[in-house]
Amino acid sequence: MVVLISIGLLAVIVLVIISPTVDAESPNIYNGLDGDFFSTNSPTGPLKLLSHQTACPLIIDDDSAEYLDWTPWSYPPICIPPKNDDPNTTTDASKLCVFTISSLRGGPGMSLITTPDVASNIAGTLQDPDIAWLERERGIPLASSFPTSQIPYEAKDIPGKGVGVIANAPIAKGQIVMVELPIILQIAELDAWNILGMFELLQPAATRLPKRDQQRLLQMARQGKGYIVDDIINTNTFQVTVSGVLHSGLYPEIAV
Repeated sequence: MVVLISIGLLAVIVLVIISPTVDAESPNIYNGLDGDFFSTNSPTGPLKLLSHQTACPLIIDDDSAEYLDWTPWSYPPICIPPKNDDPNTTTDASKLCVFTISSLRGGPGMSLITTPDVASNIAGTLQDPDIAWLERERGIPLASSFPTSQIPYEAKDIPGKGVGVIANAPIAKGQIVMVELPIILQIAELDAWNILGMFELLQPAATRLPKRDQQRLLQMARQGKGYIVDDIINTNTFQVTVSGVLHSGLYPEIAV
């Protein structure tokens, strides 16, 4: 039986094998993004913080990026206003922006379509200086138990059931076989923004990703309805919580 567990930083999804006699549990969301992962009081923590982790993160949008450093993002954000944005009225709604990082922890890139508040809350945790320490603090591995060359499963067409993940080698109970970070995260509740304005964010969210990630994106399943990136997101995403806010996460390998 397979359980998908969404954990910790940027909602990494982990695929584990459990006993066939145990019922599958519902996805467990660990929202650890607000924690103090880099406490200098802990002797087990990193000895040196990254520059953008030594101060409270700034809230960056398309206006402030013109005169502020937008680190750790690889590009200045592109934003759209809320529906009722009017210079003569006040609104509680925030801008909606696309933030992109070209390589997350040395791996694939990631684009976030979210509010500047959410982006600022997770900015300091995008490039952890000590992954082993973070794993010990959480008690949850952030890597597969298997080398890439020894992945113990394969995706196959199952008659009448679509594509299934089939074990092709022994897997111990509880052993982690798949860990993946999303290449796109999109805020789930979009009512505060004009839906047509979303297309102004979807295109850069895709095209600012590295070429390899763009290719992986375009190879994903879609229903043939509307704009291709929006179609892919609607077809393949999993719901994850980022800094207390529900988002849709696009995980290319897990979505297969």
